[in-house]
Amino acid sequence: MALGITVALFGLVHLGNPNASLYGAAAIGVEAGVLLGAAYVLTRRLWLVIGIHFGWNFIQGGVFGPNVSGIRVESLLRSELSGPELLSGGSLGVEGSVFAIIVCLLASLAILHRARRQDRFIQPFWRRQPR
Repeated sequence: MALGITVALFGLVHLGNPNASLYGAAAIGVEAGVLLGAAYVLTRRLWLVIGIHFGWNFIQGGVFGPNVSGIRVESLLRSELSGPELLSGGSLGVEGSVFAIIVCLLASLAILHRARRQDRFIQPFWRRQPR
């Protein structure tokens, strides 16, 4: 349930960005909401979550140059995405690509699997056994 809330909030926050759409907000919500939520579940610390988010935005925007969540930033290299929006991400940037969704979901599943093996999930208060 908490991951679902994270997905929804991350998507909603990005709806205000330039070039935003419902699809783009959903894609970012699924990619970042699940991935960053999974990283927090595994470590119970924000350092990895912040590092993943900063690294994603910096490498994508600061190094390679396509839009980052619909926002154009100055970058070391200049690249232009082309092709169908579903594959390239269109004006939203790489986050709008079906490939980004797949890669982030696979990484999220790997992290969640590790968190499950390490017993890092916490039951909500209404499902916990009284002591």
